Amino acid sequence: MAEEENQDVFLQENEVEEVVNQDENEMEQDFEENEELDQDQGAGGYHSVMDHSVQGFFEHKDSVFCVSMNPVKTNICASGGGDDLAYIWDITNGEQVCQLTGHKDSVVSVGWSFDGNYVATGGMDNQIRVWKSESGVEFITATETTDEVVWLSWHPKGLFLAAGCNDGSVWMLSMPSGKVVQVFYGHTAPTNAGKFIPPGVGKRLATVDDMGTLIVWNPATGDSECRMTGDDHRFDPGNEETSAGWTSFDSNGDGNVLFLGGSSGKVKVVNINNNYILASLETQRESVEAITLCPVLPICACASVDGTVALYDSSSLKFRRSLYHGQPVIDCVFLPKSPYLLTACADCTIRKWDVRSGQLLGEYTGHQEPILCMSITADGKRVISGSDDTELLVFDCEN
Repeated sequence: MAEEENQDVFLQENEVEEVVNQDENEMEQDFEENEELDQDQGAGGYHSVMDHSVQGFFEHKDSVFCVSMNPVKTNICASGGGDDLAYIWDITNGEQVCQLTGHKDSVVSVGWSFDGNYVATGGMDNQIRVWKSESGVEFITATETTDEVVWLSWHPKGLFLAAGCNDGSVWMLSMPSGKVVQVFYGHTAPTNAGKFIPPGVGKRLATVDDMGTLIVWNPATGDSECRMTGDDHRFDPGNEETSAGWTSFDSNGDGNVLFLGGSSGKVKVVNINNNYILASLETQRESVEAITLCPVLPICACASVDGTVALYDSSSLKFRRSLYHGQPVIDCVFLPKSPYLLTACADCTIRKWDVRSGQLLGEYTGHQEPILCMSITADGKRVISGSDDTELLVFDCEN
């Protein structure tokens, strides 16, 4: 994993910790003004909706838990679900390319290597399974871990795959051999999220768990370079009444600053080079399910079960605004090289926002039950979503 020159420092180390709270009266007023978003929406949004999809895939027989677009072939998608199966399929015609079998329980994570030639699946049966799809589809390896697989993350420049498990262990495999090259032990609770950082380089591997611990690993040696826990009350994602863990995170372009979302709604901003807590952002009320940083503007988006997406200035760490949804927001992702944010909501709707103004630009419907996952094509033209209704739908997000 070759070293690359560091870019400009994202935040200065001498910045003081700051707690950001949105005024409670302002929040109550905003929620009241947006209550109409809940009208005519039954539990889970089960009502007659207009179908805006341009294509779909309907082979799954149970809830679709994960979906991932090939980063090179913009028409090829992989998905996994509660039917213990994963599929590779074509989003242009909805046809099945290959059924990926071998799991004995739900497939909860799926992902492609940076070159688009390998696809991996992780299941509740403790298995990591990998296929090569360069020309045709060839099974490569199956690795039995020590507990249910929670997440997968491919290295952004190499053929290394990381996976986090329910027992806190983190595994790293090398392709094409399929050999386990590292098993990281350090978490004592389920690892809820993990990824190689910084984006596009992957010098380090960051992982977070359900007890509020962050560990940054050296992938080559297996050593931990940074460890922060809830024993430091300033870093604790919970509050006086309840304990909490970290559910999601994202890093800046240099990989030295992480934005971590907690199950209580708190977001902590930390410099992992010196274990310095830069800010505690406390605008949202419930679990932060996804965090993403805008590729063209200093804006961080945090999607929460409380039905909001909070936008912060990722340089000054000041609260900007909330984007209101009728029900829990499951995921959020920026379109490539743009200020446009897509959000996936439990009300069965994907929405497109301009984060500069907070304007709602579009709504894409078609699912009959809550959306559980989404992925965008590498060119940013289409979004694919999976749902409790067992369907995957393709939407044109340019309109």
